[in-house]
Amino acid sequence: MFTKILHILFSVKTDITGLQVQTVKTGNNVTMKCDQNNENNKDNIDLNVAWYKQSLGNVPKLIVRLMVNFAGGRFSVESDGFDLSISETKEKDEGTYFCGKMITHVVEFGSGILLSVQGKQYFVSFLNFTILNPSFNQNSSEDCMEQMIILRWLSIIRSAVLVCVIILFTVPHCVYKFRNKK
Repeated sequence: MFTKILHILFSVKTDITGLQVQTVKTGNNVTMKCDQNNENNKDNIDLNVAWYKQSLGNVPKLIVRLMVNFAGGRFSVESDGFDLSISETKEKDEGTYFCGKMITHVVEFGSGILLSVQGKQYFVSFLNFTILNPSFNQNSSEDCMEQMIILRWLSIIRSAVLVCVIILFTVPHCVYKFRNKK
């Protein structure tokens, strides 16, 4: 019932042309440009701007709804252009951001911005090796070679552990059989 009321109250208009990718290191500041301009609203008629964030596998969430000169925690929005600034980025800030402008119950979305946070770490549980996640813009052969070397070593270690386990289970069995023959 609540969703039906929302459909009656608001409509959505999109003009999405493409997705931009922006990369930032953990702990650094980042500013994302809102492609919704304020020129069409010279009379300032019921204008609201909102930023939505969509994480991988989740629905978009409203993160900031503002009028002018909003600042809340690590998020801030400047009045000239509604650009969203995030200070001291964290891994949880990674996702796709959409700037939406609402004029009299119609939300207009522009292109999305995929924010990639560098320095995100993945842990291999067996020996606690840390492999750094490469950014979207840095797919150099050196990074690939380093990761291939690490993966090769992990494969060798895994094989060595498997051999040790096989030896540990077969040797006592052979000794038991040998002693029982006599």
